[in-house]
Amino acid sequence: MLGDLAAPAVLVAPSILASEVDELFRREHALRCVVIEAPDGPVLVDRSWFEVTITGRMGYGRLLHARKPILEMVTEATLVLAHDCTVAVAASAVIARRAPGTAANAVVASWPDGSLGVVHVSSLFEPLARQYAYQSWHDPLTRLPNRRYLMDQIQLMDAQRNIDGHESHAVLFFVDLDRFK
Repeated sequence: MLGDLAAPAVLVAPSILASEVDELFRREHALRCVVIEAPDGPVLVDRSWFEVTITGRMGYGRLLHARKPILEMVTEATLVLAHDCTVAVAASAVIARRAPGTAANAVVASWPDGSLGVVHVSSLFEPLARQYAYQSWHDPLTRLPNRRYLMDQIQLMDAQRNIDGHESHAVLFFVDLDRFK
């Protein structure tokens, strides 16, 4: 579930100035995003987007934007999903909302009590990738490794033998069950 991957959101007021968000990001090096508690719903401010925006094209962005409320600077809509949303559905929502030139780096997870969390896209796709890798190497009925897994393991052993230069031995058991595929 999405809520299992979420970290508590760092919440800021909608009236916070860009200079204050800049100071917050400079002070907290591990902080990757903040969430504005806007009247229309949560608004995500990603650190990478903010740093590019606050610097500006010519390097004068801090002078131009320092006194602006951060809410006026954000143009991209925030993806807010329920905490009990599955990882696959959340990943599909991220992919569906992705437009050329934009990069959604995080998703906001919301709980019924109003608390918010943040899930970074990389941590959203990692469990999904592991799930798909498992599905590609295992039979869905028996959960046993399939032929593709066997072939990958043989290639891996062969590659290791070529690197080490040592002879390796393996045993292969083959079980033929009638009418079982």
